[in-house]
Amino acid sequence: MEFNDRPRKNEKAESIKYVNELIGKARAESKLEDIPKLEKLAEMLNTTKYGLVWEEHAEQVEKEMKTKIPVFIENKQKKLKDNENSTKFNFLLEGDNLHTLHLLEKTHLGKIDVIYIDPPYNTGTKEGAFRYNDKLVLNDDTYIHSKWLSFMHARLSIAEKLLTNNGVLFLHIDENEYAQVKLLLDEIFGEGAFVENIIWNKRVPKNDKGIGAIHEYVLIYTKSPRIEFQVEKEGLEEIFELVTKAKESGKTPLEAQKLLRAFYKDDENDYPRAVTLYNCVDNNYRVFGKINMSWPNGNTIGPRYDVIHPKTGKPVKVPARGWRWNTETLDEALKGNSQNLEDGSFLRGRVWYAKDEKTQISSVKYLSETNRMLLKSIVSLKSDGSLSLEKLGFKKNEFAYAKPVTLVKKLIESITYNNQNATVLDFFAGSGTTGQAVIELNDEDGGDRQFILATNNENNIAEEVTYERMRRISKGTDKYDSRPINLSYFKTGFVNKKDFPDVSLEYELLKHITPLVELEFGIDIDNPIVQIVLNEEQLDSLINKNKLVSNSTLFIHPDVFLDEYQNQTLRNLQIKTQEIPSYFFGTEMWSK
Repeated sequence: MEFNDRPRKNEKAESIKYVNELIGKARAESKLEDIPKLEKLAEMLNTTKYGLVWEEHAEQVEKEMKTKIPVFIENKQKKLKDNENSTKFNFLLEGDNLHTLHLLEKTHLGKIDVIYIDPPYNTGTKEGAFRYNDKLVLNDDTYIHSKWLSFMHARLSIAEKLLTNNGVLFLHIDENEYAQVKLLLDEIFGEGAFVENIIWNKRVPKNDKGIGAIHEYVLIYTKSPRIEFQVEKEGLEEIFELVTKAKESGKTPLEAQKLLRAFYKDDENDYPRAVTLYNCVDNNYRVFGKINMSWPNGNTIGPRYDVIHPKTGKPVKVPARGWRWNTETLDEALKGNSQNLEDGSFLRGRVWYAKDEKTQISSVKYLSETNRMLLKSIVSLKSDGSLSLEKLGFKKNEFAYAKPVTLVKKLIESITYNNQNATVLDFFAGSGTTGQAVIELNDEDGGDRQFILATNNENNIAEEVTYERMRRISKGTDKYDSRPINLSYFKTGFVNKKDFPDVSLEYELLKHITPLVELEFGIDIDNPIVQIVLNEEQLDSLINKNKLVSNSTLFIHPDVFLDEYQNQTLRNLQIKTQEIPSYFFGTEMWSK
């Protein structure tokens, strides 16, 4: 049912009344078999439901999976292998993303740290429409919203399962489906998983509805309520340079402090409060901020005790609701060097005292030690994604709707700055912005994040844009410095159950184990220190022909049982063994 087609309250009452009349008529005419069906219909009409309701539509690709098992086939000609500093491989997966997610459910269940997606906005126009069952869904489609919701529900339901317990989903959207997808995400993830609706200020207005629209949305969901999204404070170098130059020119710390505060007040320097709070300079020319020591919770009362001023010997003013810290925390903070500042105030360890007891104390934090702040719910970054592609040699404005790399980097970095080995998935990869963002983040902070990009190949986008973008990043252009990448390119293929009856299906599926092993463990099977063994004859051959590599890893099929000689050989060569997961194709082999 579409939103604009829902029955109004009086229509619902009339419908219930009509069904009850039919029940009475059935009883009068002794049509007893019709009564249970009509009573069930009346019950359904009388049920109150809050949430998202839509006309579910079956998707052809989902139906096909009942008889056609999706598999990955590697295109070895497109492999990129030039990052010697990392043993990890990134992956580009070509095909319908529902097939891809179905396979990732086998290899990455509960293993993805970040999902970043920019799905079709379902604008109903050719530029922003999406394809459903090989047909563009346009404004003249009666079920334009229902088809989009069915499409997204199938994919987001799997995506939720792929995330780790601390995993995060970033989902771009605009006004066309914002309300609907918010309810959909609440249903799949749970309302408690919602973190925030980031407003992306694109700065460039779009005037097609009589108003200058300059924003889109990024919905954030996470399985963990304890996660903080933090970004680097910008412009710190200028602040430290200003104070350093003041020191070198012979200015006192107090004079440097006055320069710093004037710098913050300059209209050209638009620093957030998280930076301007640090507006003091100590005797060592270190920039610090004074943090309020009042009890923060308005509904409760904090501890109350006397704090003696170091000069007057009198108790300082106690906050109305008590102190933020207990006495033990305060005593610990007071440990350290003491400084008498030029303005008459005092530093004792990490505590600041005013010149007399009339002002309450503050805790002290140094700017050099707090270089991060919480991600703000409004992010202002120009929509210049197409410029990043131009630098890589693509035609100007050929991809006008590509997201800016700076935005994707900011969001991903906000949650992976302390998890630089994170795995990032984008199953609406499009032009590959997420891949470039991860590559540049690793280059900037020395991280070893891994990305998995999934996209269809409509208009050859997977081969000629997504992959080509990665290749050009790897090799570099005259406007873009090269950044080494390890990348494997897999394309979705299918094994038709009807073609392989009985046990022959298992043997056929075993041929497609290698890509799944590579994908799950983020490795390259062509590397001599990684090998796959599917049967005992293959292992004997490796041993007899001396093709085993010391300090390597063997991925062994669960039906292969090692004898003592084989085990001893592997121990002598210090070879690790890893069982190939039996769940890769088990469900497909067991189901009819």
